[in-house]
Amino acid sequence: MHVYFNESEIQFFFLIFCRTLGLILSAPIFSNSSLIPQLKIGLALLVSYLLSHVIPINPNFPLGTSSLLYCIATETFIGVLIGFTSHFILDGIQLGGQLIGFQVGFSVVNVIDPNTSAQSSLISIFHGIFSLFLFLSINGHHWFLSAIRDSFMLIPPGNLNIHGNIILFLTEASSQLFVVSVKIAAPVVIVLLLSDVAMGAIARTVPQIQILIVAFPLKIGVGLIVMGLSMTYFAGNMHTFFHQIHLNIYRLLKII
Repeated sequence: MHVYFNESEIQFFFLIFCRTLGLILSAPIFSNSSLIPQLKIGLALLVSYLLSHVIPINPNFPLGTSSLLYCIATETFIGVLIGFTSHFILDGIQLGGQLIGFQVGFSVVNVIDPNTSAQSSLISIFHGIFSLFLFLSINGHHWFLSAIRDSFMLIPPGNLNIHGNIILFLTEASSQLFVVSVKIAAPVVIVLLLSDVAMGAIARTVPQIQILIVAFPLKIGVGLIVMGLSMTYFAGNMHTFFHQIHLNIYRLLKII
């Protein structure tokens, strides 16, 4: 039995693959540098094959060479944009860890982050890995697969309309990075600020104490204790933060 594919079906499948691959290369978890490129491409092919059976083919296919190249660029752009939007919240959690590390005194204690292959503080890496575990525990990675499916229902291949509202949305969504980081770091930063005030008062009243020698290990101990006590607060807010990722994705799809 021979199976034949016409030019329209091949072009349509390839555009689905471009959007799916763009998402996988940019979305959290899937874009992890520890995953080999062959695995990412294979996953994109598998998802594209499944989607090609549920998405109705555009009657305007096949396309000419120039139109096809434009559609390849726009489909890849849509996938990358969905994945890029998903990073704001998770990067904000890591930035909160970076702020805590700076206040505690771990700003010079940097190691290689396995997710980004860049140098980050220990607390930032801990927050990043812990948040990813929580994200996987609620099947958050399924949201990206659902989003790529729904994106084809809302934006069929070759129908992207680029306008200024996309920039406005990205500007608004990027502000969430700083809001999340402040919420994550607030308990530790406030306690350490109060401890700095207390040690400043001690230094003024008892000048014989070498406050700089005492302050460094004290801040580390207080910071780690407060961070441990605030883990319930940290985990409790994760559901709200992760829900915002889901909202951002679908807000973006409706804007596009």
